[in-house]
Amino acid sequence: TEMAQGTIKEVLGDADLVFVTAGMGGGTGTGAAPVVSKIAKEQGAIVVGMVSTPFNVERARTVKAEEGLEKLRNEADSIIVLDNNRLLDYVPNLPIGKAFSVMDQIIAETVKGISETITQPSLINLDYADMTSIMNQGGVAVMLVGETQDKNKTEEVVKDAMNHP
Repeated sequence: TEMAQGTIKEVLGDADLVFVTAGMGGGTGTGAAPVVSKIAKEQGAIVVGMVSTPFNVERARTVKAEEGLEKLRNEADSIIVLDNNRLLDYVPNLPIGKAFSVMDQIIAETVKGISETITQPSLINLDYADMTSIMNQGGVAVMLVGETQDKNKTEEVVKDAMNHP
């Protein structure tokens, strides 16, 4: 509705970079993510869709998620897709409810990591202009994550991330 779109415009304000996070396959995230993305782009923001896809056992949601992803691809500058099934590769005995919580945490950490990459000095410095250039290329992004407390283990972390995308 127009009232909802007005509220979204107001909340987004003059944001330069907007992360639109959603679980795809249901009604709310699948329907709202493309709308929010479109409004954010119209207001001049770089838009990154950060979405999770359903588990394989959620067959009906999988079809709906694909349709939603296609709509989101048309509105966001880049999309990072986090597959719930990959999560089960790492924690196979996790109850589904707990798995959703873990995925939410992964999404939050990913957004935080990208934000900190452009706002805080680090080993690899990217600024907003660099991020804009990368995200304006469009398409689906791949994200690799690795961390260490030992600054001498950077190469090991990179190898680990490359082997576990």
